[in-house]
Amino acid sequence: RPIQRLKLQHDTLASEEMGKRSQSAAGSKKDKQISESSGKQKQQLLDNIGSLLDNKAWATKLAAADLQLDALKAIAQLLEQSVHMGIDYHTLGIGWHHPSSRTAYRAAQHRSIIAPPSRARAAESQRLLSEALEACVEGKLDAKQMIVQAFCREIGLPAEAAASATFSGTAAALESEVLLPLRALNEGDICKTMCGAALPVEDLKEVVSNITQ
Repeated sequence: RPIQRLKLQHDTLASEEMGKRSQSAAGSKKDKQISESSGKQKQQLLDNIGSLLDNKAWATKLAAADLQLDALKAIAQLLEQSVHMGIDYHTLGIGWHHPSSRTAYRAAQHRSIIAPPSRARAAESQRLLSEALEACVEGKLDAKQMIVQAFCREIGLPAEAAASATFSGTAAALESEVLLPLRALNEGDICKTMCGAALPVEDLKEVVSNITQ
């Protein structure tokens, strides 16, 4: 009986050890899969950024800078919304003549998006973002701080507005694709309804400010 007990204890310990090894192997495999997935996502974002900046070399430069994944994602979204499908509401105004769906904005073929003023505005956004990214690569500017500042500029807010904005809020706005709607609200001359009725300008400005914040 003592021998049987010892054998049973040995078998139990061996089984537990095998279980631990199995869990460890499964955990290592899962970690590897997550790492590979993250690596693929990061490379895809880098390639998208290079394409949106019309310069594939940016993928290599930003990879060397080793920016965090959430920052890279926000940069790609910022470029997508301000460059690829950007509209100059300040020049074109606001109204029913703009895209009416997200798919139309993403396709970037609408007349409001391909209009010369909008393409000129997009080119300027691209230039400014390239300069800001250069400062990030050189270590002169924090990437997340740059994203917040650029987003505020792109939606038509003064530079000082970035002081009270956060990266988490900016990232959420970019994820929801509201850069252009906020730009329209801040830069569009909203003084009357679509039917031509006058609107209380000061009250409207306060509402727009509250929405933007």
